[in-house]
Amino acid sequence: MESILPEDSLLSIEDYLEMYKVAASKPAFNILRALSEEGKLSTSELGMMLDREDNDLHYYLRKLKRSALIRNRRDPNTGTEETYSYYELTDLGHVILTEGLATGIQELVKEESTISKQEGK
Repeated sequence: MESILPEDSLLSIEDYLEMYKVAASKPAFNILRALSEEGKLSTSELGMMLDREDNDLHYYLRKLKRSALIRNRRDPNTGTEETYSYYELTDLGHVILTEGLATGIQELVKEESTISKQEGK
């Protein structure tokens, strides 16, 4: 099978497949969507937005971060003694979400009616 990646690609096909595998779980997908909508969110903010416990999110945040789909930043200029730690999408995370998963889901939904009509005949 001919490779779909250019010879000078920094990532392997296995790297890309792992990114999709990580992003395709519902909790991870919801995290990516929330970050896409809001720009940056702390673990607490994500927990409130997704109605999940902070501890429950850490597993998915670690996997997303390890797959280079999100990054963790710290902002010491919060006006308090606490540093604001937040997550945001990487460029790669944005592309995987918008061009990969979201577009793929939309295309499947379009095809669903065609498939239903064909099988209904």
